[in-house]
Amino acid sequence: MAQQLTQLLNAFVAAETEDEIQHGSQLEVAKAELEALGRLKRSVDSMIKAYREMAIEDGMAYHKEIWTEEHVVKGHFKKRFTWVD
Repeated sequence: MAQQLTQLLNAFVAAETEDEIQHGSQLEVAKAELEALGRLKRSVDSMIKAYREMAIEDGMAYHKEIWTEEHVVKGHFKKRFTWVD
């Protein structure tokens, strides 16, 4: 599974940066690849958020407040996405 995901990501990056790969310098290729991955990450993050909101609206999940211990900042509560059992 991890190998298939890596192949899919590599194919996406190659398709998104085809012009830079053919005509750009190594720096331009690296920048284009990072930009493509950033766009993909933002897209996936927004999809995750939408699916979680749908699950909460449909009653299949909820946000549960949990206490986080002090680490870098003072301990605090935060909401954790939790599936309904």
